Amino acid sequence: MAHNPTDKSSLAHWAQPCVRVDKFTGLTQKTYLPKSFVFLDGKSVRMPTPVWATKARYIPGQVWAPKHVNRNDVNPRPLSPQVPSNGLIGCYSGDDKMILASAWEPYQELFQGVATCVHSDFRIGGLKPGETKKIRGKLYLVDADMKALVSRYQKDFPEHSPAKKR
Repeated sequence: MAHNPTDKSSLAHWAQPCVRVDKFTGLTQKTYLPKSFVFLDGKSVRMPTPVWATKARYIPGQVWAPKHVNRNDVNPRPLSPQVPSNGLIGCYSGDDKMILASAWEPYQELFQGVATCVHSDFRIGGLKPGETKKIRGKLYLVDADMKALVSRYQKDFPEHSPAKKR
């Protein structure tokens, strides 16, 4: 929950839960990308994705924003022109036996980080005085079965399913 207990509007629009994956992958910021994934065109795609943006105010990193998010309101890291299929981002363990993934609703963007991290950043969209908004997230630590992870994710976040796209 996000709540504004004041009598002034809050301009907080999004937040960045940073999931550090260096110990999980056993790799560094320069080497963990091939263990990481996002969903493009309905499929899990390992990083670096086929289209990889390299120009931004701050580099490195990579941002994928869903259609409904204003591109002027995302992290000023390299913004991929590719739109994620859903709000799930994650990586495989060093031995490829486990998956660690993160998802939020509402989600602002997916982000491969400056540190050895992955982000599913959640959207607040500002808060009026006294306003409360429901925000929910999941951190998955599961066996390396992508089909099972996607099935569980779709149950947890049915609004992200292809049939309910925004």
